[in-house]
Order: sequence, then C-alpha cells, then structure tokens
Amino acid sequence: MGLFYLFIYFSPSSLRKNLQELHSPQQSDLLLLTEFPSVCKAVVSARYAPTAAASLPDMLGSFIRHGLTEPEAAGEALLQVIAGSDTSATTIRAVLLNLLTHPAAYRSLLEEIDTAISDNRISSPIKDGEARRLPYLQSVIRESLRLLPPASGPFFKSVPPKGEVINGLFIPGGTQIGSSPLGIHHSREIYGDDAAVFRPERWTEMGTREEEEEKRNRMENTVDLVFHYGKYQCLGKPVALMEFNKIIVEVRRFSFFFFFFFFIFFFFFFFFSLSPFFFFFFFFQLLILSLFSRAITVATYFIHEVIC
Repeated sequence: MGLFYLFIYFSPSSLRKNLQELHSPQQSDLLLLTEFPSVCKAVVSARYAPTAAASLPDMLGSFIRHGLTEPEAAGEALLQVIAGSDTSATTIRAVLLNLLTHPAAYRSLLEEIDTAISDNRISSPIKDGEARRLPYLQSVIRESLRLLPPASGPFFKSVPPKGEVINGLFIPGGTQIGSSPLGIHHSREIYGDDAAVFRPERWTEMGTREEEEEKRNRMENTVDLVFHYGKYQCLGKPVALMEFNKIIVEVRRFSFFFFFFFFIFFFFFFFFSLSPFFFFFFFFQLLILSLFSRAITVATYFIHEVIC
C-alpha cells in the first residue's frame, strides 16, 4: 500500500487531481440521494402497470406475488437497496480479510466448497439452502460477524416508564441503556479463552452432549445479537445472510476471472492515461505486493502448521 501512495505522490498533477475528484464528495451524490426514491417509484410503477409482463423471479416480483400494493412495494424496494448496504459490505470484507490472513481456515473452506461442487451438491449460482448445508462456510460467517461486528455502536434503548430490574438492579424508567458489541462478542465466558482469535472450528468442534448443545445454542443466540433482537431486530437479516452465503462461494468459483478482468482494466487504464514509465512502475509495484503477500501467507502457514 505504501508503494501505491508513493506512486500517487510522484504521478502527474493531472492524475492526482483526477483521483482527488474521484474520492471527494460530489454535487451528484446529493442528487442521487434525492432522485433515487423517484427512480424506485418509477420502476415499481412499470411493474404494476396493466401492460406489464408476467411476474419476474426477483424480489420485486416476490412482493407482487405476495399481495403488496404499489406504494408498499415502492417503500420496500427503496428499503432493500439502501438499508444495510454498508454493514453487509463491511461483513463481506471482514470474511475475506479473516480468510486471507488465516491460511488454514482458507484452505478448509476451499476444500469444503470444491468438494460440494464436485459432488454436485451446490448449483451455479449457489442457492441459499445449499449454502446453509455447508457447515464450515456457516462457521466462517458466524466467526467473522462475531469478531468484527459490522455495527458497533451502543444502540441505546429506553427503559419502560415504570422501570425494570436488570441483573438484580432496578433501573428507573426513561434511562438510556446501551451495550458494547465488541465486549459481548469477544466474551471469554461465552466463546472461550481464545475469543479474540479467528477460529471457525469453535462452531463445529462441540459434540452432541446436552451441555455442549447448550453452549453452542448460547454462542449462536449471542452472535445473532449482531442483528439485534425483538422489535429492534434488523429487517434485512434474512437478505443479509443470503448475500453472505452466496457471495463467499461465488467469489471462490470465479476468482480467476475476477483477477483476469482486474488486470485487463488496469492495463487499459494506465496504458491510455500514463506514459509507459508510469505503467511499468505500477505493474512492478503489483508484482512486489503479490510476492510480499505470498511470503506472508507462507510464513503464516509455517507458524500455524509447523511451530504451533
């Protein structure tokens, strides 16, 4: 990453200006926020029109089939696009980060996915129900949600007017009570002495004895608090879990094509934007970063598998 910033620093002023404009807030951002509700309304109206085609196999089609009115579907469509977009992306990044920094877990997940593909147990693209039957994948998702909660604020709630007794202590009505997601999901009492460590095996290593089942249920119920509970529970929880189940598997399936198109994009971008010197400089830094990343992976594998 340092080489990348060095490259930007010594780049032509025109390129630096373009990059600054790309990452700076734009007037069009505000326009997007104000115009997006009308765009959703127009799309929904087209689907509810008398001349509209048959219901499509997508979420809006599901809303129509389940009897939602046009205004209700417009509100749901807007909610589905905006709500949880950042937290879902944060969790996906957390899963990929944890896998890339823990080679043993990465290999175990690859083996599970590749075996499922060879046994024709998953479709292309994978279905949500098929992904839920991959135990190690579910363990990786739960462990990533636990270790790096996507929403880590205290989320204060008001005590009812008459007050409430919590853990033997009376709390007056109207008191604001918050919690620490990091404290909850890093609890050694719940997850063991290695609660600060990414270890998906903690979700599958327990047996079927009653006390072990109770411990597993407690762990699962606790990590579900990432989405909150009761009337405060995240409305998009089922959609978010479906996204995690599908994306992680499909990233593995199409990883080669992803890196291929990534390379082609940067090739044309720098070929037409910069002089050959800057293009080869950037290509060289990618090569160095790749070798460095590989060295870190090998070293981590040696520590995990040989020393430990």
